[in-house]
Amino acid sequence: MFTTLKNAECEQSFESLQQQASQLRDDDVPRSLWITCTDLVMDRALERVREAVPAIVLRRFGNEVPADETEFCNELSAVNYAIEQLGVQEIVVCGHSLCSGIPAAGHDVLSSCRWHDMDGLRQGVRQREAMNDRSREHVVRQLRVLEEYPSVTRAMRWGRLQVHGFFYLAESGLFTRFDPLHGHFVTVEE
Repeated sequence: MFTTLKNAECEQSFESLQQQASQLRDDDVPRSLWITCTDLVMDRALERVREAVPAIVLRRFGNEVPADETEFCNELSAVNYAIEQLGVQEIVVCGHSLCSGIPAAGHDVLSSCRWHDMDGLRQGVRQREAMNDRSREHVVRQLRVLEEYPSVTRAMRWGRLQVHGFFYLAESGLFTRFDPLHGHFVTVEE
């Protein structure tokens, strides 16, 4: 079973995760909580996740993990519930290529390129890669915010929880995972 919590429901994250959990069959205990972007491109990625592991999903614009008190309470309750009541073993913060929610990424960067000549093509490729680099950096920042949540810190210390940063390349369907030891993203083996 696989369910999705959309941004419009984030004010009631705790109740929504309870509802998602109640819809799971007994043999579909969620092993992971995915925090992903609301962009439609993530739908395809999440379908692949569903095939691999029972998961609950919190979708937020730009896969943002709240750090300020205005949203923190709701998200903290949802994360606490996932860890303490559902027993998730991992939390995955997943960004994606050409994300519209990443600050300073812009929506029209690629449309401003001259794709009809070689210099324009090179410029477009560089801009696309710069956008993706910002998105990857954003995933790592969100991991750091998540690791500050008390329930996450405690569960990680006790060895009950792992936290991962993933990046989905929509153009190829490839997932990469942040390797904290080496400080860069590596290909995820299926």
